[in-house]
Amino acid sequence: MELIGKGLTAEVYKLDEYTVLKFFNENYPEEAVKREYSNACFINDCGIRAVLACQLMEHKNRLGIVYSYVKGQILEKVFDSKVNLQHYLTEFCNLQKSFYNQHNSDLLIYKEYGIILVNSRLQNQNEKKDALDFTKSFPDSDTLVHDDYHPRNVFVCQARIRALRL
Repeated sequence: MELIGKGLTAEVYKLDEYTVLKFFNENYPEEAVKREYSNACFINDCGIRAVLACQLMEHKNRLGIVYSYVKGQILEKVFDSKVNLQHYLTEFCNLQKSFYNQHNSDLLIYKEYGIILVNSRLQNQNEKKDALDFTKSFPDSDTLVHDDYHPRNVFVCQARIRALRL
């Protein structure tokens, strides 16, 4: 396995020319990993341009999701080059809209997801209370939300963009 990316919650390894493994940190909540996998499957079923979620797996007390490998360039580099900037900005916005246009009562409400993250991450009670108060102010919605949507999590391949991660 070749490490090809590292974020706050997981590492991404290239397994072969077709698949990658998003391997979550050891203490990352199991419920959040399973929810991400479920949301990824829902997104695949909706036809949103996103990487294909292949399977949920566990290895050495860590959970992971196997995704299809997307060969391309991160959108941030494309933006930096300023080549066809308007086209890619429009594509970036349209991809985000394609998430918001999906509704499903089985999706975790973003407010609930925020509460899970705050409770699992913050130890300081004052910070936790402030964060929970803010998170509870979010509207209730069954709209799909990409929780980490930015140009480093979106790939450009064949002049189209795809969301990398949920």
